[in-house]
Amino acid sequence: GKRKDGVSLKLLEVGAINIQLQECKWLEVTAIDLNSQHRLIRECDFFEIEPIQHYDVVVCSMVINCVPEPVKRGEMLARLFTHLKVSDGVLLLVLPIRCIQSKFIGSFDSFDKLLQSFGFIQLLPIKTTPRLAFYVLGCNQNQIDHTIHSKSLNQNDSTTSKDPLWMQLSRASVSKHIDIGTLT
Repeated sequence: GKRKDGVSLKLLEVGAINIQLQECKWLEVTAIDLNSQHRLIRECDFFEIEPIQHYDVVVCSMVINCVPEPVKRGEMLARLFTHLKVSDGVLLLVLPIRCIQSKFIGSFDSFDKLLQSFGFIQLLPIKTTPRLAFYVLGCNQNQIDHTIHSKSLNQNDSTTSKDPLWMQLSRASVSKHIDIGTLT
């Protein structure tokens, strides 16, 4: 329901295909999609929205797997993190199992490590159907600080604390995993 202070939860729905979440009176929903099919769904590109750690919940169902470039998928994970309130934000992520078990990721364990490198922690065990994996993830600020700090100590690059958090996360994860889609 509502937050402890009685205020509606702020929710970002990425890749919205209907307005079901907007019908919940206790949610303040911002629904976006590249090709909106409803007047209440804002037509825009997720990558053009500046992440501001504003949302209690972000829903991203069957979207990351539609991003064609591995580096952009990594950027999307980093941006999803930085849209969430760090103290108690929740990401609801749904992906096809075949994408997680693809030659690029390999397994659930590998994908979990990738999620951890972006600062996500599992709040609930992963649920699966024969085709889909459902994640409930939270933010781990300590992991983010470690990931970014390790990156800056290990390499001389142009990453500075003035860069947006999503950019620092994306760079740190890319350097750690070489290619967002290929864990080493």
